Amino acid sequence: MQAACVLAIQGGPQALTIDGVAREARMSKGGVLYHYPSKEALLHGLLHLHLRSAWDGLHRHWKADSRVEGRWHRAWIRASFEGMRRLEDLENPALFAVVTSNPELLACLRRQVSRMQRCLSKDGLDPGDSRILTSTVAGIRYERMFQICPIATDLLDVLETRLLANLDQFLQTDTGRMSRSFSN
Repeated sequence: MQAACVLAIQGGPQALTIDGVAREARMSKGGVLYHYPSKEALLHGLLHLHLRSAWDGLHRHWKADSRVEGRWHRAWIRASFEGMRRLEDLENPALFAVVTSNPELLACLRRQVSRMQRCLSKDGLDPGDSRILTSTVAGIRYERMFQICPIATDLLDVLETRLLANLDQFLQTDTGRMSRSFSN
């Protein structure tokens, strides 16, 4: 999968061939075909690698968080920044190459995002506040993914801390707004 990620980043979806992956991974074509009998299977494998990695990180942070209010958002922010800090993190650029090459895979990604949005909605956060947080993290991820604006690791730390502080402020504001509406 790492070889496929490298090829997807370097050459886009058209570079993802069984022969290319075999060369990049320094293995036989038969070895690759054993695990991924077609290019479509390889693309599905890349997508599922990304989705599994994203959910594993999310759930690890979610389970470790004892504060219920805002827990999904905190887990998502922490898992996202954790992924961005990994120098060997090739899943996001490869994911982009994969889903842009196949509408079925893009639909699968959209279902996963919908699932995530349902989880985030359980936090009780105002939908606008939630969108501000999620769009900010996505924007940072895309800047990093496409190397639009290089972001140093120490700046990632600052951004993550500020987003978590913004989440706490949003939660306080939303809680205050809800308690005022109940008292009226």
